[in-house]
This record gives sequence, C-alpha cells and structure tokens, in this order.
Amino acid sequence: MEEIYINVKPVHPEPSTNHTGLRQCFVATIVCLGLLSVFLLVGLITLVFLYHHSAREAAAEFSAIKNNLTEERDRLNANLTAKIEELDRLQTLCKQNHHSAHEAAAEFSAIKNNLTERLQDSDDKLSSMTEERDRLNANLTAKIEEALARLQTLYKQSRVIRTV
Repeated sequence: MEEIYINVKPVHPEPSTNHTGLRQCFVATIVCLGLLSVFLLVGLITLVFLYHHSAREAAAEFSAIKNNLTEERDRLNANLTAKIEELDRLQTLCKQNHHSAHEAAAEFSAIKNNLTERLQDSDDKLSSMTEERDRLNANLTAKIEEALARLQTLYKQSRVIRTV
C-alpha cells in the first residue's frame, strides 16, 4: 500500500498575489507610522529641551537683574546713611559754633533740599528698575506661555496622528 503513494507529490498552495500585495501595504504603513512616531518624539524632546534652556536663561537674567537692584538699593541706603550722618555732624557743629539761627536754618534747608532731591532721584531710579523688573517678568511669563502653547499644539497633533 505504501507503494501507491510513492509517486504522489505533496500539494503546496502558492500564496495569492493579492494577499502578498496587501501584506506589503500593511508593512509599509506600519514602518511609516513608526518613523513618524520616532520623529514626533524627537521633536517633542527637542521642544522640552529648548523650553528648559530658555527658562534657565530667563531665570539667570532675572537673578542678575535682582542682584543689580539689590546692590543699587544697598548703595543708595549707604549713601542716605552717610548723608544723614553728615547732617547730624553739621547739626552738632552748628550747636558748637553757635551760628546764628538764620544761617543754620539756611544751611539745614539746603542740606534738606539736597537730601530730598537725592532721595527723590533714588526713588525714581528704584521705580524705573521696578518697572524694568515687572516688564522682564511679563516677558518671561509670555515666553513660558508661548512655549506651553507650542507643546500643547504638538501634543494634540501627535494624538490626532496616533488616532489616524
């Protein structure tokens, strides 16, 4: 009985060309989507890096401005203290030398006016520095919001692409 089946060739079905073409299409689609995902991930990582880099630069700039303002304030306070000491010294000298009340009043008035002008100048400088600080804070906030908006847009785009 085995001799009967010796000349029989086994049948191997040939794959259909329609299935092979469809399979190649699916493989190409999967490869394209995989590459797109990799590029989107690289773009997202780049945006995060750039955001953190710009945030660090803005923080360093803000810190430098804050330090400059602090130094300026300390310098102005030291100057004011020196002027007050000068005023006290002059008052003591006036009492010791018994200047006339009119001359002393004129001198004190001049010193007071001088100190008032310097104090006003100091206040003006401090106000302008505060405005600059506020402007820089607003600029930093705007840049951060812009970066967040870009990241959210990219995220939404990546979700739309994933769902497609």
